[in-house]
Amino acid sequence: MGTMPAGQYGAGTVAIWDEGTYDSLPTDQPVPQTVTEGIAAGRLELALYGKKLQGRSALIRMRSKGQGQEHWLLIKMQDECARPAGHTDIATRERKSARSGKRQFQRRCSGRN
Repeated sequence: MGTMPAGQYGAGTVAIWDEGTYDSLPTDQPVPQTVTEGIAAGRLELALYGKKLQGRSALIRMRSKGQGQEHWLLIKMQDECARPAGHTDIATRERKSARSGKRQFQRRCSGRN
């Protein structure tokens, strides 16, 4: 559990939904880009090794009309870890915090912030 400062995207109490490690992947380059380079470019390809999320994913900045905060999409790429079409999505199946084991609504109702 943690708190994102007021005025920041996602401000308020947040839960750690997943945890693990990652590797940056090459995006049409012989050497993987750094996270900083990928964020600056608006596209970062990663191999995720989490408790819940695994395999190749891309973090893509959506184009905005110059107003408000930037929005990003995390897109699962087709690989050996991808689930077949028709399976319940991971966010629906795996609702508990990776750290506390509680569901988000349980934390809100427990009186803890």
